[in-house]
Amino acid sequence: MYFSLHSSISSKIALFTALAFFAFGLLWLFLSLPIPFLTGSGDLSVLTINTLLGLFLLSLLIAVLAGLTSHFQLGSLRKKPFIVQPNTSKRHGDTGDSNGDEIELLRNRIQQQEAQIQALLETMRDITDHIAHDILTPVTRLRGHAEIQLLREDTPLQVLESCGHAIEECDHILHFVNSVLKLAAVESGLRVWRWETLNLASLIQDGCDLFRPVMDYENHQLSMDVPNECFIRGDRQAVQRLIASLLDNAIKYTPSGGAISISLQQKNNEIELVVSDNGIGIDETEHNLIFQRFYRGDMSRSKPGHGLGLNFCYLIVKAMGGQIQVRSKRDQGSQFAVTFPKFIEQAA
Repeated sequence: MYFSLHSSISSKIALFTALAFFAFGLLWLFLSLPIPFLTGSGDLSVLTINTLLGLFLLSLLIAVLAGLTSHFQLGSLRKKPFIVQPNTSKRHGDTGDSNGDEIELLRNRIQQQEAQIQALLETMRDITDHIAHDILTPVTRLRGHAEIQLLREDTPLQVLESCGHAIEECDHILHFVNSVLKLAAVESGLRVWRWETLNLASLIQDGCDLFRPVMDYENHQLSMDVPNECFIRGDRQAVQRLIASLLDNAIKYTPSGGAISISLQQKNNEIELVVSDNGIGIDETEHNLIFQRFYRGDMSRSKPGHGLGLNFCYLIVKAMGGQIQVRSKRDQGSQFAVTFPKFIEQAA
């Protein structure tokens, strides 16, 4: 750190020094005078007066020179700043590289927080899975009681209607619970995959035939670009659910009279399945969130669903060694692209 003296301070010191020397000259002048001169008696010779005048001028010259010398010395001192050496002594507990230690401490805290968040998420998943398992039995029992009332001949008509609605709601809850339990089995590694050689083109055709009445009801136009044969290695039920989920989302989030397309192509050592629509689309900020369990975007909350379909699709594709990606913008439709490893042996 550098310090310098202010110019006004140096000027004042020089002035005080000059006045001090001037006062010293005056004192010298009066002390050099004879006593009669001080008392008013006697005459001074011309030599004495010249001598006193010379001494007065000499003292004045010395005062001016002293003031100028002080001014220049302080000016040179101002140009040469004082350097204050920092205190290099280490405080108690300090290490050699304090910045490095702080960064390391911050990194460790961030990692600890990430681990805590991950643990909380795992705990929430476990709680959800346990709740789903506990709900399964009473809901199944409730559905059984409603079916018994439907089969009785003496059941009133209003009770029959109520039992019918209860059975529908029970089926809805059971579907949700079973989906959660299946997801839990896949994530925990307990799901038993039945791998076999599948003709993906045939499964796509079956899926489109299954959803065609719904598409015709919504007046959707379906276009297909699928070859006759395209083989992969996978679990049949899982792949069927994957195709059904992608087609169901395309139908659900596309207004009436929309267009839906599905294509299947072989690219090098991969097979790409693409399902596209011109529906409401997905905001770009939600692309990395829609594959999470229970997540539903702002534009999809008005539609029925639980936010499990795409999460299940992601887990299926991941288990098969593939990838799933989304290309979509708000109000500009969506495109889901799924890539599978190509099955080399073409014979089923």
